[in-house]
Amino acid sequence: MYKEFIKSYKVDLILANPLSAKLNQKSQKVERLKMREVVAVENLDINKEQFGYIFSLFFKKCIVLSDYKASDKYSRIALNEKGNQYYKYVESAFRDVTDPEIKLAMFIASTPTFSFIDWEKTDTSLVKEAFENEVLNRKLLFPWIYDRLLYDKYSELFTIRYKEIPYDETIKLLSDTPQGIFQIGNYIVGPFGVLTSLDKRLNQPIRTSYIWHCNEPACRRVHSAGLSTGNCLTSKVLEYLEDELKKNEAAKKSNIKYTQLGLPDYYDDMHLGELTILLTNAFSELEIKNILKYSIDSYSKEIRALFPKNERRLYGSSDQICEQLSREECIQLILLLENNSIITVIEYLIDNNIIKIPYTEKRETRYQYYGRNYFDTYIEASFFGIRALPLRKSPSIRLKNLIESLYNNDEDLNWYLRHQEGDNTHDKLNHYLTVEDPKRIIKELVFASPQKMRSTFDFLRFGNFYIPTSTNEEEKLINKILWKLGYDLSLFPDIHKLFWDRLEKFTQTTIKTNSPDESIKEMIRSSGVNFFVSLEEVLDYSLSFSTWALLANHYADTGFKFNHEEARKFMAYTLSGQKSFNGSPLVYDEQGKNTLGPLIQGFSILRDVCLKILEEKESYKRTIDETPGYYNRTNVIKFPFQHKPLLLDLRDDDRQQILNFLIDITNTLERNRVANIRNRIEHKRNDFPLNDEIDNACRAISSIIMQMEQLGICPTLFHYAGNNVDKFDRGTNKYVNYKGKEVNNIFDNSYSNCRLPSVSVPQFIIPCMRIHGSNVVLRFWVQESSDYVDRWGEFDKIRNIKEDKTQEISFIENPQ
Repeated sequence: MYKEFIKSYKVDLILANPLSAKLNQKSQKVERLKMREVVAVENLDINKEQFGYIFSLFFKKCIVLSDYKASDKYSRIALNEKGNQYYKYVESAFRDVTDPEIKLAMFIASTPTFSFIDWEKTDTSLVKEAFENEVLNRKLLFPWIYDRLLYDKYSELFTIRYKEIPYDETIKLLSDTPQGIFQIGNYIVGPFGVLTSLDKRLNQPIRTSYIWHCNEPACRRVHSAGLSTGNCLTSKVLEYLEDELKKNEAAKKSNIKYTQLGLPDYYDDMHLGELTILLTNAFSELEIKNILKYSIDSYSKEIRALFPKNERRLYGSSDQICEQLSREECIQLILLLENNSIITVIEYLIDNNIIKIPYTEKRETRYQYYGRNYFDTYIEASFFGIRALPLRKSPSIRLKNLIESLYNNDEDLNWYLRHQEGDNTHDKLNHYLTVEDPKRIIKELVFASPQKMRSTFDFLRFGNFYIPTSTNEEEKLINKILWKLGYDLSLFPDIHKLFWDRLEKFTQTTIKTNSPDESIKEMIRSSGVNFFVSLEEVLDYSLSFSTWALLANHYADTGFKFNHEEARKFMAYTLSGQKSFNGSPLVYDEQGKNTLGPLIQGFSILRDVCLKILEEKESYKRTIDETPGYYNRTNVIKFPFQHKPLLLDLRDDDRQQILNFLIDITNTLERNRVANIRNRIEHKRNDFPLNDEIDNACRAISSIIMQMEQLGICPTLFHYAGNNVDKFDRGTNKYVNYKGKEVNNIFDNSYSNCRLPSVSVPQFIIPCMRIHGSNVVLRFWVQESSDYVDRWGEFDKIRNIKEDKTQEISFIENPQ
């Protein structure tokens, strides 16, 4: 059983007891069935008219098979006086129409202000039962519009760009795909049919999907297409009724409140309306199964009571349940819980590294399926958890609101701010928030007492929070609070700092030891092993990046996104087989098992490969089909990458500097016998290196690695740190790396359509690589390996749309 501090401040979790489950398995099954019935009745605060409206929306937005026949159970729908009147009109207008088809069409066409249904006499549970059976039997289809399932299948099946995919092709596309998950109010449609959630949400069914990329290389958008429904008799009757209702003024009005159906407050800046989309688009199958497993373990009583009846796979332990379910089935079950509970579980998994999100990664919904609220609030996940933000982030406003909520007319605040400028508390607080580091503000005002911290957890509303018990936990909580408020934090990978720390320790150990006795050798050997491991890591990192950066086709293939593992594979493929100094072919391991000698030689080998490519420059030129449509048609935006390898599109002086430096790296490390010294230190040999040899090698290593970092051959991560703009909109963007080194890039939007990183994301800035004919420094996105990256990798490379049928259709639906 995992730690109990998974408990959020406000929610008590009920942990599963496997032993109790075994002893009382039979009685528990009975109790669970009863609980399901109780929850279904007691948890919903809607009347029959609202129920009817919810299910009419499900019917209207699903895909109906062309041979669809309405269930006989729909005959039990009772009509009111208007319904009986229109019943006769429909009967006379349609030959062979059946009673269930007419009543179902009237049920769907009814609105809260104009209804054909006698709600008191209608058993809505029968309607729900019939509808659920049709969903489970796939007579009614809800497309799985999320992630890339339909995108990948469309690219396999079709080469035509549709505005709306014809019905037959729609059915072909949806075959062997799961039912899509949609929710209105407390009702969730999905692979398990219709389930009842503890939380209201409004994710209406959609018959549109983001489904293909076009052939224009400059276009990064994923285009959408509509999905066609069948033209069955029920649909025809519904269309007839809706045409008739357009003539009726009362039928045009609706007093339904979308907040009753699950839409959060329109002015809520922490709106969680996109949580379903984040679950479906941002988490892998393994991660989703872990979320469900820990949800069952943490909220066993609540979630099991809502499981569908007669589904034998949903009995047993959480592991047994998750093992048998698909990713899509797991998501529908997770959504049975309240949003706060779901987020608490996800953040617990992130905090405990069960869901692994790298520092540089933000997981997003990727697509906007619905109209957002007043603030265009979106949600994202990171190493710190989940947050909801307005499109125009305002972390300082949120921080101020937090402090004011903690110190409402509190004399303690006056005391904290007594040395700040201002005539009153309000002015002093504004000045304090403007000039002080947000981290210090949190530490001083939020960490003032446990009660203040708990009130902060209340303010932030959702997440896995607990009172810290150590300095490390305090630091992490400060960062988490800041991130949830909307601040982007500057975290850096350990590889560079660890290398310099180990070099310093190794150097100091060598300086302090002059005697060659075995105990001294052991000290040198101990610190040397760790140092040379770090040196190999840095050289592997640098050689992988340099090979990838100079020789890959970034505009077409990589999107200027550096992933160390992918870059290493590229390096191993490109450099393996080249001749070493002794004439034998070198082999580089794409998993990173590369020793010091080959890594040192790799830089000179890379130079030789670059020289060969320069000799064949014309053969690497892009064809006209591989260039963007704006190329040579405008001077406003430029396309400088006329060749596939970036090497050929750099400034001549930068390219020559790089080639000279690559050979200098190898020569410097070889001349100072770095690999030889490493071998003599790590083994018990009579020729253990002398202190002067080690000192000279360390000086050479320090000098060359420092130059590699300065030029960008050994790239360091830079975080955005603001800008400086004059009244003519001229200025620079400032970036800072792990050493505090600042780089200022001049505004230049000429290359904005070339797939280079956006301004504010963490990125590599490479001073020794400038675009040919300009002073623009090359920048690269940084993408660490994760389940999220694996899920969306290679996503925009599928561009096989050959024929343009029509323009795409609008996708966003806004019930508000």
